[in-house]
Amino acid sequence: MRWAALRATDRELVAVVESRCIPAPDWLNQLAEAHAKHSSAAGIGGTVSATPGSRLADGHYFCEYGHFAPPVECGPSPDVSGANLSYKRVFLERERDLLDAGCWETLIHLRWRDRGIPLALCPAEVRFVNAMALTTILRQRFDYGRNYAASRRGPKLLFAAASPILPFLLTFRLARSAKGKGLTQRFRRALGYVLLFNAAWSAGEAFGYLFGATRDSRIY
Repeated sequence: MRWAALRATDRELVAVVESRCIPAPDWLNQLAEAHAKHSSAAGIGGTVSATPGSRLADGHYFCEYGHFAPPVECGPSPDVSGANLSYKRVFLERERDLLDAGCWETLIHLRWRDRGIPLALCPAEVRFVNAMALTTILRQRFDYGRNYAASRRGPKLLFAAASPILPFLLTFRLARSAKGKGLTQRFRRALGYVLLFNAAWSAGEAFGYLFGATRDSRIY
């Protein structure tokens, strides 16, 4: 859907936001200013915030967007959130093979990283509003993990064998990130769901390494 929409645009900068995410009033201005400041960056991303809610909603938020919770360190970054980013069109057009294949933006970012093409972060903010049921979140995390694993290169059997440790590794990284952002108490409150959703992702990764991507596309 993202790359299909790209074909309907023609401006120099392309801004992207996910469903359930509401941009701040100054979102576009912040992105445009950041692109002017970081002229060599192919993509500029921002923060993803969320109003504290139930443990379920917070668990989902931390798993999907915890590393990009405000505040973030503005400037060059190894990655940006797919929920809040923008591109210089000229860089995207060079990756037409990945766009035509419908690849996740993650693969484009990895290619740029390998080529030394930078990404950057800025204060542009979107707010995530969770409205998903537990079963839907679990299926989303499983499918996303499976499709991510299917797209990776490398020793897939070895990756699959290491999948059981992923829930703990992912949760540890999120806990460390939450501490740095002053969100430790909120994170601890949602810890049970964070572990559950990371387990679903990890199970999906194992399936992806062993059996490939899902055959049907599902919009969450």
